[in-house]
Amino acid sequence: MNDLYKEILVKQQSSGMDVLKKYGIIALTVLLLAGGLLIAPLLLIPAVAAGVGAYFIISRFSKEFEYLYVNGDFDVDVIYNMQKRKRIGSYDAEQLIAFAPEKSSHLDEYRNQKLAVRDYTSGNEQAKVWCGIYNGEQEKEWVRFEFDDEELVADLRRKAPRKVFMM
Repeated sequence: MNDLYKEILVKQQSSGMDVLKKYGIIALTVLLLAGGLLIAPLLLIPAVAAGVGAYFIISRFSKEFEYLYVNGDFDVDVIYNMQKRKRIGSYDAEQLIAFAPEKSSHLDEYRNQKLAVRDYTSGNEQAKVWCGIYNGEQEKEWVRFEFDDEELVADLRRKAPRKVFMM
């Protein structure tokens, strides 16, 4: 019984643009509210709508990716604001074409192809990023994962030895 089960949680870092968007949404809501109270009461209706929209939009800026690895298969969930979970990807070892570190020369033949890119990383430049090329439903997909777990890579290599590269 050589089953391997791993859960890996990766918190996505906020970019400067995300912070700017958050403050822009809040400023718009405050301006509409102030305009509704001081100038025209009809502006209170868009102010309330903007406030409700701001609540839902701002909660989407805080997100984490959870990888669930079971015997060569990855399931990827996104967790918004540490409250709402959604399955955004599922990749099995049979669909795998190649799996290697992001800078590996084994991925060079795929770099110039037009592949759908799925990025499930934190955005940290120093993090160890692994890339998998998978046969998707319509097209090939370039999938980026972030983890530093040699046991997981060794198990994936045991499942698909000619498709997984350590360097």
